[in-house]
Amino acid sequence: MSDLLVLRTFSSMEDAKNYQKILTENGIQASIKDNPPGIGMSFLGSTAGHEYEILVHPSDVDNVSSIIEKYEETELIASENEHYLYQFTNKELIEILQKPDEWSQLDYNFAKEILLERGEEIDLNMLTEMKNERLSHLAEPEKSKGYMIITGYIFSVLGGALGIAIGYAL
Repeated sequence: MSDLLVLRTFSSMEDAKNYQKILTENGIQASIKDNPPGIGMSFLGSTAGHEYEILVHPSDVDNVSSIIEKYEETELIASENEHYLYQFTNKELIEILQKPDEWSQLDYNFAKEILLERGEEIDLNMLTEMKNERLSHLAEPEKSKGYMIITGYIFSVLGGALGIAIGYAL
């Protein structure tokens, strides 16, 4: 199993199984790896951060891309005019193009198609620029709130568990 590559990560088992089914129907051996959240999240009883990875053999990666592309094209045609993205405004559809990491590849492609149907111009340079802006935005470190740091120090000096919890959160 160590020679398998992670193809895609999902937050729900249902989505991962659907993806795996598409691949196995097309002769690609795919497995699902369950990645539960870290121990800190487990103590809090949260299921946030639970991930499911689709693993494939490295030699199948090129075939997988074409299989998924064909599947998404048929989905686009099948859901024509019924897809929920038709209810989105152009501004919301452009936001999907700006944040592809928050949407499925199918939604991303469908948003492009809808915008083109509505007469919006979308070129490769614009998409590349949006992608680069998004990557630079995601690369920026998250700023801590000053009051949280000060409160954490105060409670940790006082020996409270709240100070430790705030420190862990930061």
